[in-house]
Amino acid sequence: MTRAPGQGSIACGYFVTNVLTDAGFNIPGIKWAQSASEVFILKLAKKEIARFSNKPVEDVEAWLRKTGDGIYLVGLDSHAGFLIVNDNSIRFVHSNYYHREIGVMSQEINSVNPLRDFNYRRVGKLLSDEMMRSWIEGIAYK
Repeated sequence: MTRAPGQGSIACGYFVTNVLTDAGFNIPGIKWAQSASEVFILKLAKKEIARFSNKPVEDVEAWLRKTGDGIYLVGLDSHAGFLIVNDNSIRFVHSNYYHREIGVMSQEINSVNPLRDFNYRRVGKLLSDEMMRSWIEGIAYK
C-alpha cells in the first residue's frame, strides 16, 4: 500500500479507502480496505444502489445513464473502484487488476477491464445529501 501517487503499488481496496479518507470522510480505512467492497458501498451509498449478477456490463451502463452524472463506488467479485459518469462518458477508475505495476488508471466502461470481465457487480452512487452531511459534520462511519 502506497500513500504517494506514482510511487509503489496499491491494492484496489486501499485505493478506494485512501481516496475517501483523503477527501475527508471519517471511515475505518484499513478495515474497509480489507473487507468486501459491498460492505462500504451499502454504508456510504445507502439509496441509489444496484446489484448486477451474471449480467452484461451494458446493463450496468444503462443503469448508470438512468441514475445520472456522479461518482459511484463499484465492487466486483474480487475488485473495487470508482465509476465516474459525466455527460456521455463513463470511466472505471481503479488500481489495475491485470498489471499491478501500472497502478491506478482510468478506462472507458467498455474497454478490456475487470468491470467488463467479472460476473458480480455492486454499484452505489456517492455524495448523497446524507453522505455530505456526515462529511461536513465529521460523523464516523463504522
